[in-house]
Amino acid sequence: MRTLVCRNMSLTDRLSRILLGLVLVGISPAGFDIFSSPIAGWFCFVFGITNIISAFVGWCFMYSLVGMRSSSAEVTEDESDAQPLENLDTLRRKVFFGFGLVTVGVSLLFILEGYSSAGHTSYQVELRQQYENLALVGRELDEHANEQGYSAADETLPSQTMLAHILKHFDASMLLVVGNETDSVALSKAMSAEAAFYLQSLVIQKKQHLDVSLLPELKDVDGVVREDSEKYLVQFAGNDYMWAISQLESLGFWYALVEQSHSKSIAFREVALRLGSSALVVIWLGLWGAYAVALFVWTRMERSNRQLMHAAETDALTGLMNERALKQACEELSASASSYYVAAVRFRNLHHIIADHGSEMTNRLLAMLGQRLRDDAPATCVLGRLNDGSIVLITPEGSDECLARFRQCVNEVQTIDQFQFALEPTEVGILYPDEAEDFDLLLKDISTLMLRANNEKVRLLRYDSELIESNKVRLRYATQLKQAIETKAFELFLQPKVDLSTGQCMGAEALIRWQHPVDGLLFPAQFLDVIENSNIRSEFAKYVATQAVLMLKRLEEQGYQIKIAFNLTAYDLSDEIVMRHLKQIMSDHDIEPKRLEVELTEQQTSVNFEKIKGALAELSACGYAISLDDFGTGMNSLAYCQQLPIDTIKIDRCFVNEVTAEPESQRIVKTILDLADNFGYSVVAEGIETETSADVLTRLKCNIGQGYYYGKPVPFAEFLAYINQTNPINLSSTTL
Repeated sequence: MRTLVCRNMSLTDRLSRILLGLVLVGISPAGFDIFSSPIAGWFCFVFGITNIISAFVGWCFMYSLVGMRSSSAEVTEDESDAQPLENLDTLRRKVFFGFGLVTVGVSLLFILEGYSSAGHTSYQVELRQQYENLALVGRELDEHANEQGYSAADETLPSQTMLAHILKHFDASMLLVVGNETDSVALSKAMSAEAAFYLQSLVIQKKQHLDVSLLPELKDVDGVVREDSEKYLVQFAGNDYMWAISQLESLGFWYALVEQSHSKSIAFREVALRLGSSALVVIWLGLWGAYAVALFVWTRMERSNRQLMHAAETDALTGLMNERALKQACEELSASASSYYVAAVRFRNLHHIIADHGSEMTNRLLAMLGQRLRDDAPATCVLGRLNDGSIVLITPEGSDECLARFRQCVNEVQTIDQFQFALEPTEVGILYPDEAEDFDLLLKDISTLMLRANNEKVRLLRYDSELIESNKVRLRYATQLKQAIETKAFELFLQPKVDLSTGQCMGAEALIRWQHPVDGLLFPAQFLDVIENSNIRSEFAKYVATQAVLMLKRLEEQGYQIKIAFNLTAYDLSDEIVMRHLKQIMSDHDIEPKRLEVELTEQQTSVNFEKIKGALAELSACGYAISLDDFGTGMNSLAYCQQLPIDTIKIDRCFVNEVTAEPESQRIVKTILDLADNFGYSVVAEGIETETSADVLTRLKCNIGQGYYYGKPVPFAEFLAYINQTNPINLSSTTL
């Protein structure tokens, strides 16, 4: 819901509002009351209180009128998405209403104040004139009395004729009343009998409550006007009448003059109507001013909104659509029945460019690439950049031109200044919405495919549902690794290594399995790569080594002095934590030298060879036997491997499976056996699955073999039963 509170009103603004409010309240009727008009005074009071309240609660009066938000107010992303930008018509209506309301209110205030002031001024003029008329009447009565020789002792009142003679001097409607303590006489002019009778009675009644000797002198009209004007104003039949009273001490009677007041009609006719006409002009000008303000504000807002929208939907580095804009574009495309090809590329060489040339050069490179993509892309293409840095192309399925231009642009060598850069893009492709039904799923699939493509070092990888599902399984396994180690869900299975001539078990290779609570028994191919890419790799290597030692000690307790081998990776040997653990368990368990064997594949010896060479030398010095697994599959020569402290080489199963009775098939294995004998290595043939292979290897003088023909990897209890059958005699002196 939109708020009308200025949440970021500054302290200066608040203090200014409080100060202004206090000043306005101070000059209002609640304070010093410096205004002669209560309308203006109470207006100042209300406006002052409003300012004080707005300072404390942060309420913006003018923003409330037009329904706008404070420019400094914070707007959340959800609010900005939910509320469309104001258009000119909407803003104009709000500004018209707000400014029109203010203009009309102020105009009415001035009209009322002007009417009140004009009425009061007109009444003062009338009252002054009435006292002058009253003075004239007094002189006339005095002259008439002198002519007739009247005195106060006579107590004789003027006749009707005399009163008529006096009233001839006046054109206005009026009533003249003359009286003493016992009687009175009255005569009206241009006045109804009912009004004359009522006013005469009213004057006589008021006269009885007045001390005539205390009445103001006729010369003190200003004092009457300022202080006592309301006492001498009465109403009858909707008309206002002014009355004034005085006395003639020489004659001993009083006299009063009552006249109809026209101050209100004069004020309305001369002031209110003119001010009303002026107010209409002011309102008209105010509304046009409001329109001008609305147009100005809307123009500024529109320009600012366009800039903000462009910034909110554009990647700052490349100038392409950002992820938010791409999401909106995909939602619009999904509404159509068409299918679109989404190509996402990530640059494998980008981190090398950053390392060699810095981020500034890299930013320039990406900005230039973004510009080229925008310039070369047809109108049907949608281009953008995701938050992870991937460049995305969305094009109608079958639009080969768009895709070809895109691929050409990202694969070209980029030149900046005197430098040339090969970005080496990896591309993944997905059909949208056929293969990814919404944008969030599209992002997940792009990340999954990109990871697999980089791991497999392929330039282009298309969507594969099985690959996506397998990645979900990998992610699930990744969250369960730590718990699996803590609960010992990982278990070492033992596969026997057999003397080919006697069939006796001479040792075993410990192969890891995962007793998964949901998926059952898992083989290394299903989870080892997840472990190698996780932060738990060191703990896993330590776990495997510890379990291998425990199995070796359990076999010793059963009287079997055989060798146990376990597998490590080149990364394990480069890990100081793992190396310390391997040395520690060898010394803690007092293991006989060469009874615990570390197997390392030939391919992994090429990963930081010098580091691996030093690590193997340390392990060999601690008493570990070193075995080179999968020999023959790598590119290393025996002379190269001679630099490593190797005790045993294992002929890879791909060579063993090819061995038959034909001499030609035996040549590679025989060569390896001869070379190993010359270098002093023991040899184990792995992957023996048939009796023919076993017989041929025996004739070739390969002493030790391993494979399903002799036994699959089994849990410790089953391996113990197996060795009890094949080794009825304690082979305490037997070594591999």
